[in-house]
Parts: sequence; C-alpha cells; structure tokens
Amino acid sequence: MLGRVQLGLVCVLLTAYSAGAADGQAFLDECRKKGDAALAADKMAVEGKDNWIFLSKELAHLGKGKFWGPESEKTSAATRADAKDPLPVILDTHRQLKELGIELVLVPAPLRSIVYADKLSEKAPVNEKGLPVRADPHHREFYELLRKEGVNVLDLTDTFIAARKYDGKFGPVCCMQDTHWSSRGCEIAAREVKKAVRSRDWLNVPAVKRYTVLHEKVAITGDLWRFLGKETMTRELALLWKVSKDGKQVEPDERSPVLLLADSHGLVFHVGDDMHATGAGLADHMTAAFNFPIDEICRRGSAATSIRIDLARKFYRDDAYRQRKKLIVWCFAAREFTETMGWRKLPLTRGK
Repeated sequence: MLGRVQLGLVCVLLTAYSAGAADGQAFLDECRKKGDAALAADKMAVEGKDNWIFLSKELAHLGKGKFWGPESEKTSAATRADAKDPLPVILDTHRQLKELGIELVLVPAPLRSIVYADKLSEKAPVNEKGLPVRADPHHREFYELLRKEGVNVLDLTDTFIAARKYDGKFGPVCCMQDTHWSSRGCEIAAREVKKAVRSRDWLNVPAVKRYTVLHEKVAITGDLWRFLGKETMTRELALLWKVSKDGKQVEPDERSPVLLLADSHGLVFHVGDDMHATGAGLADHMTAAFNFPIDEICRRGSAATSIRIDLARKFYRDDAYRQRKKLIVWCFAAREFTETMGWRKLPLTRGK
C-alpha cells in the first residue's frame, strides 16, 4: 500500500506527465496547422521568434504522427505504394551491412522545431529552465523499435537540447535561418558518433592529435532566409568551428574504414558556396574526432534511397573499397521519414 506522501507524489507526477503530454500535443497540432497552411500557400518557410525561421515541410512532418507500418500509407509523401515505409528499408540495409562485416550507425539529424520549439510557438512545452521538453513521441518510439532490432541509432535530440545552455558562448546547435545544424552542431554530432563506437577493435587512433579547431564568425544567407523572402530580416551571424591540418582542410580518404553517408547535413559548412563554408562541417569534425581522415558520400536532396544507390555503385565496382569499410554513418534529416519521394529496398552488393 502507498502512504499518503507517496500517493501524493505519484499524483503530482501523473498530473505533470498528463499536462506535458497535453501541451506537447497542442504544440504538434500547431506545427501541423502552420506547416500545412504554409505549404497550401506555396510557402517553404514559416517565421518564428527572435530571428528564427522554420521549414514548412518539417512542421507538416512533425504533426503527422506515426510514420511507419500501415500509417505510412497516409503520412508518406512518396507516390509508390512500396516506397512509403522507412522501417523495412532501414532494417534491410542494417542486415546487409552486418552480413558484410560493416557496422551501421543511423544518425537522423534532430528536428530544429523540436530542439528550438520555443522559437516557433508559445505552445511549446518547456521545463523549469525554459528549455523545450521533447514533443516528438513517435520519433522516440521509432528509434527504440530500430534499437530492439539491433540498429545502432544515435538520437542527438536530447544532446542538442542540453547543449543549448551554452548557446550564448558557442552559438546555437542548429542554424537560425537554414534547415541544417550549425557548425557547432556538426562538432557535437561527430563527437557523439565517435563515442558510440569508441570500443571497437578496429579503431586504432593515433595518440597525438593531428588536427586544429579554430573559431571564425561569418554572416550566412540561409536557405530558409531565402525561402521566407523577408529581406528586412537580419541575416544570421554564424560561428564556425573550422578543422584543419597544417592550415589546410583535410581531404576525404577512400581508404578510410569510416564512411559518412549523408544528405546535405554532410555538405553544410563543408563544401562552401551555398553550403556557407569549408572545413567546418560534419565530415571535418568526424575526421578530428576519429583523428584520421574519413571517407564520404554526400549529396543534396534525399538520403533515403538515392544515396544508397551511390553506395551500391561503389561496392559493385570495387570489392577492395567495400572490404576496407568497418563503419558507415548514415545521416539524414529526420523529416525524411515522411518527406522523401521514397524508401526502397535495394541490394548493396551483386547477388543480394
């Protein structure tokens, strides 16, 4: 039997949980409403608070609810009936790589509208410190389902939210006016990837640190700033965390045991031009974290199916290339679970 004090505590906790769940649902409902309304008006961006801008498709995705299994028939943007559900495709990719002796780490880039929910809406649930309380129960459920099937899922959302307390010193973990994570976010992601595999036998890291990380501030023209079309809005001033060796950006190495397979989250702050900078992206920080150059296959747009076609072509052409790989980090925007043109199974090697 519970005593009065214990019973009272349980009631308080249940009430707080229920209130948080209700607040979270109200926030998700608003995300869906804002996202759908913007898309109906052919607007790619939604203005938030304090110079923040959010992607309409991400808000629409967040409000859709469960996105795998039978529910994917309604939630997926894909037109092909056999390309809507991400679950069997991710499990099949994991299975194929495991049979090849390659570990997969799945890294869905956290949703900006969850990490900075308070910059989007007054309805965002927050804790006593003013930081957002996660309102993405379906993503967490999906990641746990994958983990139970043996997939190493690196969910960075809580890590990013916790890191916000240092935003004033190091800048935000996500860009304010761009769909991607910030250069600091890239550094955090790379560090967490390394931590997730640090005990592997094949990971022989040189003792002496090879790379230098320096900070530099630049004004960027984010894709969301362009989408919004509000030229009176001040452009974002981003703090870059630039990685170099002997003053130069480190080139990818196809001989590396580590391969980054990514959408534009692997290109931002890495390849320059409209990706803002070089030497300060995820691949650069993974190189610094592992203390050796990594390999990379990154492309604009979706990393659901097309990027795996790129990987299969490499594997088809060069057995030695495939045999050198020990770890593949598959990174893409979390909204891709519904907002891609399709999740399709495909063989990564001949005869599969």
